[in-house]
Amino acid sequence: MTAEKLQQVSAGPIYSDPALASIPLEALQLNLLLENTQLQLALRHNQEFVHLAVYHFPENQAVAALRFLLSQEEWLRKNYSRVHIGLSVPELTLVPGEFLDGAQADTLFDFNFSHPSSGRLYTDTLPDLAANLLYRLPDAVDQLLRLHFPQATLQHGTTALLKALPAENNEEALYVYVQPGQLQFLYLQGHKLKYFNLFRYVTGEDYCYHLMNVCNQLHLDREKIKVMLLGEVVRQSDVFQYAYKYIRQIGFGRRYTGATYSPSLQMPENFYYQLFAL
Repeated sequence: MTAEKLQQVSAGPIYSDPALASIPLEALQLNLLLENTQLQLALRHNQEFVHLAVYHFPENQAVAALRFLLSQEEWLRKNYSRVHIGLSVPELTLVPGEFLDGAQADTLFDFNFSHPSSGRLYTDTLPDLAANLLYRLPDAVDQLLRLHFPQATLQHGTTALLKALPAENNEEALYVYVQPGQLQFLYLQGHKLKYFNLFRYVTGEDYCYHLMNVCNQLHLDREKIKVMLLGEVVRQSDVFQYAYKYIRQIGFGRRYTGATYSPSLQMPENFYYQLFAL
């Protein structure tokens, strides 16, 4: 990575509890979520998250940016009691559990994509859905993470979302998890997942098209269905404003309830759900 490219790795929001300095490392858990244009980092002490930082980098530069951050960022160079890593790899597929065995995983994954990516195939088990989530992790990323965090638990960020969100939901709602360049749609009836899909997007118009298409496909009444936004999206964003034109009940999801949060982590409730749920 050249010096010019190194300058494009920039620190985003940082939230930190003043008490963090007095907490021993062996009492901290590290959560990492690697996406195509950012790395999210959170530290958890017992049940409470006490630190959060975000690092941005250009699209398709994740490997170079990760290598740089692992060599330079202090919080990535320490030994923790536990490390949970989430990976936002765009090519993934859900497979019913009864259709999967070790010999068929590669074939089932490649069948779903005209030009499947290369790399190590991972299988995340979703027992409550009786399904498995398949995805390939690029070899360079896999090797970096295994070298620096050999005891880490790796899973797709979507796996954390599919495990946590249905368990916390108690109503009929269409959730949209907004990530850089990517939308994840989950239609829930109480604790039951009825629909999941992922789409790429660039503009607010793209987002609105996918939202309308999903509502039509599921025969959802746009006057009645509750649409909840998760991810780093705010009321002033195009994503919210375009949807607000067509959806009667649109709002923001709540923070992951499986943990507590330091008062120093002052941010909208819908931010960083996947990171916290890892």
